[in-house]
Amino acid sequence: MSRFALPLFALLALPMTGHAACNTAGLTSAQTDQARVLVITNRSDAEVLRLYWIDFSGAATLYTEIAPRAQIEQPTFTSHVWAIEGDGGACKAVLLVDADIDIGVR
Repeated sequence: MSRFALPLFALLALPMTGHAACNTAGLTSAQTDQARVLVITNRSDAEVLRLYWIDFSGAATLYTEIAPRAQIEQPTFTSHVWAIEGDGGACKAVLLVDADIDIGVR
């Protein structure tokens, strides 16, 4: 797996305020067979991150929580949508997978 460069995935949204929830309205994951890996490092010293998969109908499903300073490797597929939220539901990122992703989140 290679380190990502911004063009390898679509960063669909970043919050305009510190506590806005991720807006995934109208987004759905597509069914594909091209396996990818999503690596997320929580760079916060105190905040727990929550990783949600946006399914084929657009519903958000909590997949895991990422402890402060922890890293996870989440198997996924191209054209899958993921949302990362912090404390209080603050949106950290919404991602559309196109290639392997290695991202650090504060």
